[in-house]
Amino acid sequence: MYRFIMIDDEKYALDEMAQMFEWEEMGFELAGTFTNTDDAFRFLEENQINLVVSDIKMPGHSGLDLAKICYEKYPDVLIMLISVYRDFEHARLAMQYNVKRYLLKPISYDEVKNAFLEMKKILDSTNKQFSFQKEEFIMNRQALFSSIVYGVPIDNIDQKLKDVGIFSDFKNYAVYLISIS
Repeated sequence: MYRFIMIDDEKYALDEMAQMFEWEEMGFELAGTFTNTDDAFRFLEENQINLVVSDIKMPGHSGLDLAKICYEKYPDVLIMLISVYRDFEHARLAMQYNVKRYLLKPISYDEVKNAFLEMKKILDSTNKQFSFQKEEFIMNRQALFSSIVYGVPIDNIDQKLKDVGIFSDFKNYAVYLISIS
């Protein structure tokens, strides 16, 4: 289940969209709704979120400000922006901050549903890629440890240990093997 938050300074629009779907059926959990980006920033700092859905124009910081922060601090978080403005500058900045969808109000039920299904595909694909990399990492680590245990000579062992997450300078360690008969 992917977690997302929604931000819109128009409380009624926020509540309406929050209740528009059975989010769980699409693979999402609505983790929070916010009427300003400052509260959303604080929530992001303390919680694991996969997707941010935000209006662009709001008092204080905009949805684009939030997109920029996510781009810089939380690059794995997907961003979907919603706006009534057909402003090219907003769209250009959205692309710069790797915003995945830019929806124009008024938004239909199908548009929102399709956008969320698209976000789910992206998140599923990212998770599959991460799982593959994790499996490959574990297999490489196991192979290296097996080589060490069975005394197989290993070229460039310092680098190979670093590649599997073991960072050490071996100047400060000694290994003793004792055989008990």
